[in-house]
Amino acid sequence: MKRFPLMLLIGAILLSLSACRESADATGTKSYTDHYVYTMWKTADPSVSTLYRINVLNATGVPVCPDPLCGHSTAECPFFGINTEGSGIVGNRIYYLRDSVPLQHCRQVCRFNLESGKREVLYESGTATIAKLFVFEEHIYFLDLIDDGKEPPTYAFRLLRYGIRDGKTADLGNTGATKNTDIYACAGGRLYWEDHDSAFCFSTDTDGRNRIDGDRLSDRTRSGNYSVTVENIQPADYNYINLYTCDIVSKNLTTGEASVIVRNNPSFPMVYDGRVFHYRFEEEPLLIGSVIEENSGEPKQIYDARGTKLYVCDFDGQNDRLLCDIAGSGYLFGITNNLLWRSGNGEYYCTTLISYRQSEDGQTVERGESAIVVIHTETGSYQIAKME
Repeated sequence: MKRFPLMLLIGAILLSLSACRESADATGTKSYTDHYVYTMWKTADPSVSTLYRINVLNATGVPVCPDPLCGHSTAECPFFGINTEGSGIVGNRIYYLRDSVPLQHCRQVCRFNLESGKREVLYESGTATIAKLFVFEEHIYFLDLIDDGKEPPTYAFRLLRYGIRDGKTADLGNTGATKNTDIYACAGGRLYWEDHDSAFCFSTDTDGRNRIDGDRLSDRTRSGNYSVTVENIQPADYNYINLYTCDIVSKNLTTGEASVIVRNNPSFPMVYDGRVFHYRFEEEPLLIGSVIEENSGEPKQIYDARGTKLYVCDFDGQNDRLLCDIAGSGYLFGITNNLLWRSGNGEYYCTTLISYRQSEDGQTVERGESAIVVIHTETGSYQIAKME
């Protein structure tokens, strides 16, 4: 994951989850719900990862690739060299970048039909210059590093737009975007941009023109009359595996009044389906074991401030309750949620889990296997996904 400024990173995480809603397909004839969430995962060959789909009803994960004999390591696989950054689902189709090249970018913008199992290449660059993808309901946008045709050439990221309904691609020109600039929202006929190098925000119209510097969307995460953000981000004590703590803040969009609903949260919250999933800093942090401190070479004990409990509340902080406790599962909650897309699964929440195991020396611990947990958002019952 790129090292964004912290507030911007959280904004992106919160936005990505709040924006994942059931949506009409490209024909507008139905809403598509398939009871799956999607994530990158290692195959039986630990050197190969591919896109998996996890059935939230039985907590079983299988590769999305429809070929049961595919090793997912060659160009014949529809997800070979997939870059999941910015990918998204509209209707029954996944949009993503493919055929990534080390130290460069990607060659293809693709669409995969979840029902038919067919892949389409929507745009291709033989020189692997496609750097970013942004998926919205009507259009997808992407940045392609293109020269100006002069000698010597000058390269710039040009904004291109593909119409999901009409299938047309338009070159919208140079908007001044860099490889670390994202479009985080499309609302009210405007595109909202964020430069993660300078922490600068601006907006344009949907053609990439009429730029307004400093313009930002104030309610990037919204449910009803409230939005949620994080403040007071602080580094955690170095004895914790948790990197940061933060306050979760709710804002009334009518009155403008803001209130802290969770203080000193030992991990960034996740916003999903109109609810805030969060942890609490345990009064007695969970001891994981000892590791060797890099600088001194001496052993030190490490702790997890989150513990094994996941809490949930509404956007206004009401109905705050313990959702589930995974004590006894052998896992801990992961640093952040790496599930990329969902498709109409409001009754379930999924996130990553991590584990630690004893090292060969018998004195210290090291990272063990990871897993995906599927949690029912009403009952709190959970299952550890079985990845085939």
